[in-house]
Amino acid sequence: EEGSEEAERTEAVDLAVAATLLGGVSFVMGTFYLVNHSDKDIQLNAWESVSSTISIFVAVLFFGGIVGVTEMLEDRVMHEETRPRRGPVLQVVSWFFLLHAAIGKLSHDACHPDLAAAMAGEEELAVRSARSLEAWSTLLAHVTAFSTIHAGLEFKHSELFPPGLMTDLGIIISTFIVLFVFFRLSDCIRSHICNRHHDEDVLKVWDGVAEEAENDVGSLALSFLILEALVCAVSGEAPGLEGHEEEGHNTPVTHTLILLLSAGVFFALRVGMMYVILCFKGGTSHDMEFESTAGLDSIWDYSTRWLYIIQNILSMCFAWCFLYMITWETRRVLRPAHIVSAESDAEKAVVALVASMVAFGAILILDYFSDSYSGGDTEMLLRG
Repeated sequence: EEGSEEAERTEAVDLAVAATLLGGVSFVMGTFYLVNHSDKDIQLNAWESVSSTISIFVAVLFFGGIVGVTEMLEDRVMHEETRPRRGPVLQVVSWFFLLHAAIGKLSHDACHPDLAAAMAGEEELAVRSARSLEAWSTLLAHVTAFSTIHAGLEFKHSELFPPGLMTDLGIIISTFIVLFVFFRLSDCIRSHICNRHHDEDVLKVWDGVAEEAENDVGSLALSFLILEALVCAVSGEAPGLEGHEEEGHNTPVTHTLILLLSAGVFFALRVGMMYVILCFKGGTSHDMEFESTAGLDSIWDYSTRWLYIIQNILSMCFAWCFLYMITWETRRVLRPAHIVSAESDAEKAVVALVASMVAFGAILILDYFSDSYSGGDTEMLLRG
């Protein structure tokens, strides 16, 4: 009996290693193919995907470590046992402040380099400053978004509110209001600081990078909370930020069909939002890209900016739906056949491989149709 258990354990490890190796090689080869593709659009999007993926991985690892340390301090020092804890809320405020402080410092350094940096050459300095700003703003924006998600889930699982759809909707709306106020306050503080020092160049750079980072925070945090509520309502389980489910649980195909319908709804809303933005901004494809303006925005311009954020939220909700669909269907096929065990490394590797293949295939198909219908509303829809 012990020999059979050892054989099963060895077989599971071999399968996990094989699936990870196959998935890793396929992913790397697929990435090399895309970043060296003859189409410049595919190259650009591939590099942006790689950069975002690396940033998210680093942010997840870093944020996970911070959460572990915070929870240890709350348990051993502050002796907090009831939920919601104060740590997640303090982390949101801290990371949001650190995000803007880092962007402000890097913006100032980019506009007012010291003598040693200036001697490196104006063009080289500009490129290096832009890369540094982009890298740090993206990384800190992802960490801030994860802290916002963590705080929302902390309130969801607290003893203050009964579990259910109304609680989930209340947390989503509350998160939206908090971010709406935070983003507006940050715009006022940036404008006040730069106007006091009469530094329009720093304000222009700081505003542009900070608002792009805030857009990422709002899009990622709100889209995950929306999909977490949807998945909980459909399957009755809340996977949370870690994505874990009960061991041995297989999702029925009807739940996948509901998510497919939800993805269609998000796609329709996304298309509708595109035309709303076109009506507000003048009606050209160039208006689909968010452009920051230096200084304190009027309340009308600030509200219009949220149209772009909502557009990104709908896009991410569409992507989250397909990720959960792929995950559920892969598990539903593999688990009954005893190919992999529940929540095993082999299962996660197969899910990642299938999701990557579907994503790469969708990129190629959409780019083909975009090139075929270049110059019209169809291209704008596909690229949006």
